[in-house]
Amino acid sequence: MRALVYRELAFPCGVIISSDEKFLLVCELGENRIIKVVLDENMSGNYSVFHQFSGRVGPSSIHHFNGFYFVSLFEFSELDNVGVVAVLNE
Repeated sequence: MRALVYRELAFPCGVIISSDEKFLLVCELGENRIIKVVLDENMSGNYSVFHQFSGRVGPSSIHHFNGFYFVSLFEFSELDNVGVVAVLNE
């Protein structure tokens, strides 16, 4: 396995591959965003920001169902004891 985005991400934690296997979505907890990594034949590791969140610490896991991405957003229990799930369209 080859590192596509080596030393570029701030605390990556959740990852999912698209159903057509053309890209990865990676939760980047430290930057409070989701990164889209293109999987081309050269495995060049080109990436862009798929979604930038505001508030909370950041996304910690991602799941796909029926054309939507469900993203859990992490927060310290001292600040908020209620969990949040963001729903993003493909």
